[in-house]
Amino acid sequence: MTTQVPGYVSKTDLVAALIRELLITGELGPGEQLRQRDLAQRFGVSQTPVREAMRRLESEGLLSCDTHRGFTVVVADLGRIEENVRIRAALESLGASLAACKVDPAGLRSDISAQHGPGSGKRGIRVRPQPARQGETRCQRS
Repeated sequence: MTTQVPGYVSKTDLVAALIRELLITGELGPGEQLRQRDLAQRFGVSQTPVREAMRRLESEGLLSCDTHRGFTVVVADLGRIEENVRIRAALESLGASLAACKVDPAGLRSDISAQHGPGSGKRGIRVRPQPARQGETRCQRS
């Protein structure tokens, strides 16, 4: 495993991180049934932190638990993934828009000059207001 653990981490946190890594790398595939005993032996811990880690990963939507079958890796729901991507895009767009409202053109030029040397803030970047698109609102400076 390549997981680096800084400072103190509980066994449950460690096991959750290790299982998450196995899911991300594809070593544990969709629909695969997980056995607490096997994972505990693999990671060198008791079954208790494995069970707690699996419950945590279930709450994150990565595993599902059936009373009679135990834990299995969740099969990705493309509709849900697409919805999450759209929500994230909308939030990132809103965040960028709100941040842009707080940009001071003179401050931006001085920040660029500080990072890239004197005069660089005047060459490649023009700061000018753009008209709002339909359904969009622009920042109101006071």
